[in-house]
Amino acid sequence: MEPLISIIVPAYNLEGLLNRSVQALLQQTYRNIEVLIVDDGSTDETYRIAQEFAQLDSRVRALQMPSNVGISKTRNAGMAEARGEFLTFSDGDDWTEPTQMAWYMDRFAKHPQAAMVACGFVIEPSGKRNQSRKRGMVDQKEMLSLVSRPSGPVRGYTWNKCYRTAIIKKHHLTFDDDVKLMEDALFNTRYIMHGQHYYIENTPLYHYVQRDGSAIHTGVTVTKKARDIMVVNARMQHIIAAGRERQSKKSKQSISD
Repeated sequence: MEPLISIIVPAYNLEGLLNRSVQALLQQTYRNIEVLIVDDGSTDETYRIAQEFAQLDSRVRALQMPSNVGISKTRNAGMAEARGEFLTFSDGDDWTEPTQMAWYMDRFAKHPQAAMVACGFVIEPSGKRNQSRKRGMVDQKEMLSLVSRPSGPVRGYTWNKCYRTAIIKKHHLTFDDDVKLMEDALFNTRYIMHGQHYYIENTPLYHYVQRDGSAIHTGVTVTKKARDIMVVNARMQHIIAAGRERQSKKSKQSISD
């Protein structure tokens, strides 16, 4: 049987956009998916729409946070409920190409040593896409560099990447909920430190919608943004340093054994 992919869809006040996002997921050519729509305490009809999808398609589950807690806690709640062997994310105001999940599974099958695969994306409504032709396997050091860059074929986003759920569960990986910016790059940094090989390709399969009313643009002051960037960068450096020290100790121990 084909592996199950869990798709976490955080949603907050998206009654006019959620339908397009979820429909695109349900129309994936790769059928063995579960779509976990996690409503973040919306004040509109978002949760009702999620419930309707769950009633119409058994692959959909509708979850609801008790209040508006932010995207990090919302994603964490979705991950805690995930049943799939693989896991990815799709924001409720974006949409996917119908072959995105099949592409993920094809690349994992061809590169079983890969801890993660990452695809390209299109920025909407401009239609801009990355021009990089970067393609193939990269090591931990290069993947860390690619995730930390604000431009390029990979970046720190979670919705253009597919993860092995076993790594997330084994190391209890979650999103930090005290930062509003770069929480996805921070999560990716933690994840990457637990693998050695990654596959990247710039095939544009995800449509990232930039809009003024999105979570990243609301309720975040300039001071808060500056603080979060400094905090996240410091945490990323600490994670990398601690991870390399851990790997060095394992290497020395294996040699002595």
